Amino acid sequence: KQAQIESNGGKSWPTIHPSYLGLPEGSVMLNYFYGSAGVAYTMAVLYGESKDKKFLEAAMEGANFIKANATVDGDS
Repeated sequence: KQAQIESNGGKSWPTIHPSYLGLPEGSVMLNYFYGSAGVAYTMAVLYGESKDKKFLEAAMEGANFIKANATVDGDS
């Protein structure tokens, strides 16, 4: 699927609709299975195998999106 460019300089990828999981409309899913983390990781693996910079750039933009939207709770 096409990546969506977010205003914070990162990227997210559409997966399932948040309402499917009982989440409010517009919820941001950063987790590995349904969210940006898994897609960004896959892009990094694709870069590692192919050395194609477009995959590295997508992985970095996904990481930027996660950093901009994640909530940190304590030291974990």
